[in-house]
Amino acid sequence: MDIETFSFKDNKFFFDNIYSGKSNLFEDTIHNQKTISVKYHFQDTNHPVIFVNTSNHALAPHDNNHDLWKWEYVPWSEKIPIKLGNKSRQEVESFFKEK
Repeated sequence: MDIETFSFKDNKFFFDNIYSGKSNLFEDTIHNQKTISVKYHFQDTNHPVIFVNTSNHALAPHDNNHDLWKWEYVPWSEKIPIKLGNKSRQEVESFFKEK
């Protein structure tokens, strides 16, 4: 199980212990906290773009790995497990724990 969560409201991201800052893919154990404005959108402001920048999946609204190939997740695709919801972190994690 490796779940990363962030909040998005009023065109701002809130990264709780998962903000990458300036760190890149070659860095690990990055656990910063930050509220920051969205930098890029796909199509419109309802589709903010986020980057996974570090090996422990720290996130940011900017790309710290300019020379690396990108994998794009399209949230409305049925094959990709990105879902918008309002469950608590504990509720989401309990879904993945063995019973």
